[in-house]
Formats: sequence, C-alpha cells, structure tokens
Amino acid sequence: MSKTLWRSYEIKNDFSYRDLLQYINEKNGIEKVIKDEDAFKTVKKLIVSLVGKKDIEIIPSEIEIERGNEKTNVSDVKFEDEKEIIRNIKNKGGEWSVSLYTSGTTGSPKRVEHNLKTLTKSVKVGDRYSENVWALAYPPSHIAGLQVLFQALMNKNTIVYIFESDPHEISSLIKKYRITHISATPTFYRTRIQKLSGTFKSVERVTLGGERFERGLKSEIAKTFPNAEMRNIYALTEAGSLLYSAEESFKIPNDKEGKFRVSEKNRLHIHKSLLGDSEDIEMNGEWYDTGDIVEENEGRLRFVGRDSDFFNVGGYRVNPHKVEEIINNLEEVSGSVVQPRDSSVTGNIPIVIVEPVEGIDDNAAVRAVKQAVTDLPEWERPRQIQVVSTLEKSRTGKRVR
Repeated sequence: MSKTLWRSYEIKNDFSYRDLLQYINEKNGIEKVIKDEDAFKTVKKLIVSLVGKKDIEIIPSEIEIERGNEKTNVSDVKFEDEKEIIRNIKNKGGEWSVSLYTSGTTGSPKRVEHNLKTLTKSVKVGDRYSENVWALAYPPSHIAGLQVLFQALMNKNTIVYIFESDPHEISSLIKKYRITHISATPTFYRTRIQKLSGTFKSVERVTLGGERFERGLKSEIAKTFPNAEMRNIYALTEAGSLLYSAEESFKIPNDKEGKFRVSEKNRLHIHKSLLGDSEDIEMNGEWYDTGDIVEENEGRLRFVGRDSDFFNVGGYRVNPHKVEEIINNLEEVSGSVVQPRDSSVTGNIPIVIVEPVEGIDDNAAVRAVKQAVTDLPEWERPRQIQVVSTLEKSRTGKRVR
C-alpha cells in the first residue's frame, strides 16, 4: 500500500505518493508562476516543476503583483515508481529554483530566489526519520512551509495540513494521524494550538519560528505536548533557516562565525553569503540589515523584536513585544497586539487589542490587563484596551500590527 503524502481536514480522500506519481506522469505542462490560493494545488505544481527542472515563482495570495504567465513543457518527465521521484528530488541540487516574496510588512515585498540546496540545508534524511508525520502550519508560499515540505518529502513522510484548520480540527488530525512534528509561528500556537483540549503524546518535536519567541508559551506547550522537544528557529525569507536553539537565545554555530554582526543601534546584520539571490535586497557593502533588534550577551543573541514595531511615546521608545509578553501570560488572555495611536500631546499613546480566552467575559479580560500593566512606566502602559473575538493574522500566521 502506498504511503500517504498529503492529508487535511478538507480533503476526503488522502493523496498518496502513488497518486503523486500518476499526477506527475500525466502532467504535460506547468505554469511558471503560481498564485498561492490553494495549498494542495501549489504543492503539487511545485513538485512537478522541481522534478522537471523548471524554475517557478510562487506569489502569496495577499500580494498584488501582476505577472504574465505561460506554461512550460514537462511532458518528458516520467517515473517508474515512487522511489524514483524521491531520488530525483534529492539529486536536483542547484538545477532548479523557486522565487518567493517577503511579507512586505516593512515596505514593498522583495522577490528572493532559492535553489534546492539553500532550501534543504537543514533537512535531515535517514531511516530514523522515515516514520515522522509532519503538521504543515505555514502556507507553501512561505519559506518555513517549503522547508517542512522538503523535510517530509525527502524522507517520504506524511504531511498533514493544519494551517487553515480551527483547534477542533487540529485536535482531530493530531489524534487520527498521530502527528509527530509541528512547526508554526508563536501566534499560531497561541491562537490555535493553545486552545486544544487534552494532551497529545505522539508529538515528538515542536518548533517555533517567524516571530519573537514568547517565553510564556513554553510551559503551555509542555502541558499540551508532554513528550515533545522544543526548538526555536531564526529564519528569513531572504536567507532560509539560520539559527537554532532550545532556548530563547541563540549561539552562533562555528560554520557561521563572522557572518553575523550587531550595529551600535542593536540591529542585526547578516553576511551576503547567507542570502538567496535577489535584485530587491538592499545591501550595505557585504552586509544585509535584517531590521531585527537583538541583545548580545556572552556570545548569544536574543531577539527583542522588529525595529519597525517599536514606536515613540513622549520621547521614550516603546517595545510592544515587552508589553505583549506580560499581557499574554494572563490566564484570561489568548493573545494581544500593542500598537501606537496618534496623540496631540505625546505624538503617540500605546493601546492594546486583546483576544480573551474562550469563555472569559470581556470585562474580566480588561480588568486583568489593567492590573497586569499597573507597574509599567507610564509611556509603556496601554491607555486603551480594545477587546476582539479574534486577533487579525497575516497569511503566514503572524499577528497583524
């Protein structure tokens, strides 16, 4: 019986590696540009482009970019069996590329080209990984989503797509398919995973990335997934996965020594050798300014937040992540976003948008937030508290500011 490649709550019939074999062998052409509006279709088309050595561009559904499109011939791509597909993918190396786009949250989206070597530099292959079942909690237009995809593909693992599922569906999928690995943003864990009922002992590893690590999530994740090792990843669309840690801070590995530097304003810069190909990336000599603010201590880096997220209140610089971490640790709160609002007196005032835990009265959530921020300096203390049923999130699962 052929192993299942793709499962999700919406798809009634699982898509197996044998189905993939048939799909590839029957495909005559593939679009050079994919609009990522359906994760399953995007993944299938991307695999066809890879085995056919046809470069491809994936445009996230939320980005409005006009691109002419045409099909390129792949009718000569035929395989005898499923194993031949995997061998073909492993041997592609630099013969194929995929163009991705940054989120555009701090300017126009940047187009970045990656080949299979850059996308799979952290992929581990071997018999010990053959029975892993991966939950895909990113869209395939996101570099983190592609890295999960290739980790699974190269070991012929099953992928369970949970990104668009609610907590009830995610709970059902973890139990039904005995998911072993989950990779997602802290926001996804806080707004979906944290709402799961019960414990899930099949999960062996939980990975967080794409946003600043939230210390308060660690104990909650440990309760939900008691057998899981936790991993923190620092990655960029422009570079792929760069740093790994079991803690909040990162140690720069020996093979990347000299390729990270911190400016006087605590902004992290990375060397051009770590980047994918792009004409849209602005360089300062050989260095790229990531826009991330870090603290350096005894050779380790701790990420404080995006510089663009900070704002001034009466001459004081406010880090919204610091305030959010206090609020998010409340048992009444599922998640929060601190942001500036115009003020004629101080330029800005901080406000907070709060999503209460299910079953918690709005007034109770507001009271808890007011109490929690009492000891903060006046310029950091939110002046207004707005309650919403669901915090707005981006296509990649991050909180929208």
